[in-house]
Formats: sequence, structure tokens, C-alpha cells
Amino acid sequence: MLILQATYHFHCDNEGTAWRVIGLAMRACIELGLHRREVYEPMTEEERDSTICVFWSIYILDKRWSFGTGMPFALQDADLDPSLPRPVCSDMAVPEILHCLEYNTETDIL
Repeated sequence: MLILQATYHFHCDNEGTAWRVIGLAMRACIELGLHRREVYEPMTEEERDSTICVFWSIYILDKRWSFGTGMPFALQDADLDPSLPRPVCSDMAVPEILHCLEYNTETDIL
């Protein structure tokens, strides 16, 4: 619900509010440990794939709206597990997520 709310605020030209709300979503991810690989190990494949897709979507939106507002990221890249799984190309994984992650890696943002 937070992702939808943040997206709504972004489309209403309230980028600062979108940044705040997506930051709440990222902090919820951090609290759940979704930035660490070991959290995904006990999950079923379907749960893991959807959770990874949601986490990386929030990560990308946080980066985008942080750049747009000049505000800090909710999750610093140094706190991200380097072996964290990337989204797999399936019905759920949107190609844009993979493209943004590749771009971030190429430009040393990640």
C-alpha cells in the first residue's frame, strides 16, 4: 500500500511526499531484513521471487525520488548485502527493474 500511496503522490506532483512515503516502505523492508540474503533462504521460490521484486522496486523508487528531491536515500548501498539476489525474469519481474539495477551497477551507484 505504501508503494501505491507514494506513486500517487508522485503523479500529483508531490515528489517530497512521495519520497517520504517510499522511505517508510524502505524502512519497513530494512526492519524485515529484506536487505540481507539470509532472510530469503527459508522462503518458497514464489515468495522469494515476489519479495525480491518488491524490495528492488522500493529500492529503485527510493533512489529516483531521493535524486529528484535532493534528499538522502533511506538505505545506503554500504548496508546492502552484496550477495542479495536480483529479480529473475518471470511474469512478475518487470524488465525496467532489471534495467535500472544494471544502470546503477554501471554508474557505481550500487
